[in-house]
Amino acid sequence: MLKSEAKSIGKFIAKILKNLAEKDEIVVLNQGSQVKALTNLQQPYIYKFIFQKLENDYKVMIVHVDLQQSSGVDITMDLTQESGYDLLSSYSPDIILISNLLEHVDSINSVLTNLAKYLKGDYYIIVSGPRFFPYHADPIDNLFRPNKKELRSLFSQYSFLQLAYEYKYSLNIFFSTKNFQHALRDNLFSLKTLVSSPK
Repeated sequence: MLKSEAKSIGKFIAKILKNLAEKDEIVVLNQGSQVKALTNLQQPYIYKFIFQKLENDYKVMIVHVDLQQSSGVDITMDLTQESGYDLLSSYSPDIILISNLLEHVDSINSVLTNLAKYLKGDYYIIVSGPRFFPYHADPIDNLFRPNKKELRSLFSQYSFLQLAYEYKYSLNIFFSTKNFQHALRDNLFSLKTLVSSPK
């Protein structure tokens, strides 16, 4: 993750938290979280700009999910497989962070199918990933380098609504509700970069 990308994600999360201020607890699922050695030591700006403030907010619960079991990972699972999604669903997440993950799975459609099938209710999905970047296997690289139109088209297939984007980083926010007017009225006023509504 780039430093500027981490800053943008942190700002987006801060805006969303304002919309969720009345909740007693806010759950953030960090999908494909990587290990603490990366987020805290090798790329410390990830912790600084995204997770430090969240950890200091008593209302926020962060659940780190990754394929490999290691320090800093709360749930170890393969997001392309259905096993484990019942556990994720039990957290009733408010925000799902999918950062630099989709280019490292062997089936993007499986990940999105599982999200749509098991994680019900209203939640935000913050998606980021490379638009132009060299091959980098972790553990694989499927060379998924979407432009904004391709990413919007992909998520809309699963009835996720695009709320906002910053194209420079392929950074996007989607919302899970099927009722766009409800989402617009109750959740979007602080997101000033609304781009489109579903047909």
